[in-house]
Amino acid sequence: NFGCPAKNVNRHDGGASLLKDPHRLFDVITACKKAVCGKIPVTAKVRLGFADKSLSNEIALAVDEAGADRLTIHARTKLEGYRPPAHWEFIARMKEVVKRVPIVANGDIWNVEDYHRCREVTGCDDVAIGRGAIANPRLAVQIRESSGPFAWQEVRENIIPDFIERSVQHKGEDYALTRTKQWTKLLARQYPESKLFFDEIKTYKELPECLRT
Repeated sequence: NFGCPAKNVNRHDGGASLLKDPHRLFDVITACKKAVCGKIPVTAKVRLGFADKSLSNEIALAVDEAGADRLTIHARTKLEGYRPPAHWEFIARMKEVVKRVPIVANGDIWNVEDYHRCREVTGCDDVAIGRGAIANPRLAVQIRESSGPFAWQEVRENIIPDFIERSVQHKGEDYALTRTKQWTKLLARQYPESKLFFDEIKTYKELPECLRT
C-alpha cells in the first residue's frame, strides 16, 4: 500500500511517503514478486503523488515496469488526504502510460451515479469502493443489481448488532464501542437516522447491552 496517508506510517517512511521516489516502488514490488515466486499475486495501491501530482505518470510506470498484478489508484495526493474532489482525470492519464497492469480506479465513489461517472472519466472497467461501502453497506450490490440500499431498520436491527458482536469477539468491548461510533458517524452520509444514533452513543464510555441487540 503506497497510498496510506496516516501520519504514523509516513513518519516511519512508509505508505505514501514512498511516492516521492517512484524508483522505490519499483524496488519494493520487484522484491515482493521475487519473494513469493509467483505463488501470490502482488498488487499495488498508490495515490497521485505526495505533495503534488507532478510524478503521477512516473508512479504508474514504476508499478507497470515492476510487473505488479494490479494497480489501484486513489485519485488524490497524500497531502490532499480525503478532501473532495477526487481527481479522476489523472487516473485516465496514468492509464494511458501503463502497458501491462490492469488499473482499478478509487476515490469518492459514494453511490451508483459516482460509479458510472468514475468509469466514464477514468476509462477503467473496475473500481474500488472503500469509504463508500462503509457509508452504504449495500453499495456493491446496488452497482451490480441496480437495486436500492438497505432500509435503516435493517441496518439498525441486524447489521450494527452483528458488527458489534464481531468486534467484541475480535478485540473486546472498548474496541467495539469505538469502531461503532466511527462507523455510525460515516453511515450518516446515507442514513440521516444514523446521525441521531451517533449523537446518542457518542458520549458512552462503556458498551451497553442495548447496542448488542
